[in-house]
Amino acid sequence: MFAYNEWMSEIIAEVKGKKSRGKNAKIEEKDDSEEKISDQGENEPSVSAAAAAVNSRQLKKRTNNNIEEEEEEATAPAEMAKEDVNVDKGLDLEAPPKKRNAVTKKSAATVVVKQESENTKEQSASDQILKTEEENAEMPPAAWFEQAVKSLSASAIDNIKKSSKLIGGHLTTKGSLGKLPENAAIVGCRSFSLFLRSNMNWRIVPLKEDVIAKFKENCEKYGFDDRHIIPHGCYLLNAVSTDAEIFRKTCETLLFEVQSCEKLGIKLYAFHPGSTRGIVTIDEACSRVAKVVNEVIAQTKDVVILLECMAGQGFTVGNKFEDLKKIIDSIENKDRIGVCLDTCHIFAAGYDIKNKYEEVMEEFDKIIGFQYLKGVHLNDSKGVCGSKVDRHEVIGKGKIGEAMFKKLMNDARFDNIPMVLETPAECYTEEINLLYNLID
Repeated sequence: MFAYNEWMSEIIAEVKGKKSRGKNAKIEEKDDSEEKISDQGENEPSVSAAAAAVNSRQLKKRTNNNIEEEEEEATAPAEMAKEDVNVDKGLDLEAPPKKRNAVTKKSAATVVVKQESENTKEQSASDQILKTEEENAEMPPAAWFEQAVKSLSASAIDNIKKSSKLIGGHLTTKGSLGKLPENAAIVGCRSFSLFLRSNMNWRIVPLKEDVIAKFKENCEKYGFDDRHIIPHGCYLLNAVSTDAEIFRKTCETLLFEVQSCEKLGIKLYAFHPGSTRGIVTIDEACSRVAKVVNEVIAQTKDVVILLECMAGQGFTVGNKFEDLKKIIDSIENKDRIGVCLDTCHIFAAGYDIKNKYEEVMEEFDKIIGFQYLKGVHLNDSKGVCGSKVDRHEVIGKGKIGEAMFKKLMNDARFDNIPMVLETPAECYTEEINLLYNLID
């Protein structure tokens, strides 16, 4: 059971006992160029070839000064970049939410270095950013975390300790991936999600062994099981793409991210299936997604790959339970496939969980089956039911409303399943309080 009080008192004491060494640097990666690729290519490479490529790439350091950065597809589906737009506002562990412009001397120097080299060596700038992140990793938690912890109500803490519901939030890895479990625990999370790499470019940077070790150590220390964490796939992934280059990059990146999960000891991984771009049929799209997933499963050991249900914005695949079922039916190893249910997405897609909660859940069970439900993204919706507009809202303040979340929090079918908030990070503690207090 989640030993909440044990680590809570230790964390607060530790925060009080340390003096802040300054605010962490805020360095944003700025892409120097955009890769404009039409999603209409031919001669698609095999998934196996792409998988072999990523394995070989992980064995080498990219030191060539003239390597051109592989940026995201300029014509990548707008709907994919917009899906889960609030995820990118993941919990920032470097400073209070509204005071994020100050920089330390070290970070200022890093910015200067980056500006001077932006027209020369892209890799050099990238290395400098990583170095700054390592330095900042030793900094104590920002003071506002202590306030966030204190703002958890006694009733919420009591329910957290005794409940089988695993509520958490999407966190940013800026600062230190290794400290992420600690940072999640500080704000009351019992689960969390993260990006394993940049979510808006194709660059692959292997995880460092010391970071992996620290992450595992903190997961054990703060009570996060290997199925309490759901890394989120890169937004650029499109397993449906008919463009040979985009398809190759998707295969390489998907495999790399699942392999990264294995290294970190994480058993779940969720991603957006992709977009037809209006070029292929849904049946063809589902077949292509299954092909990629089967190959990644064959190249890895035990990570369960989750298909995220989508809002239906644009040409995205997965806004109907039947689409997800088609993909699952084509997966060879059923133990390695699952579904991540997003409350905003299914509502926007037309499933009225606000007024017909039980009917929707019964439909999900009939078509897909609750045995495949492995994760949940908790979001209210700015759009009405069936709008196909993927815009997340703070829990209880959107078109879905608090009543539905009360039903979900008291639904035993969601016990012991990580349920991750993808709303503005500064609202996480308020929402965690609310959700746990909805338990009867």
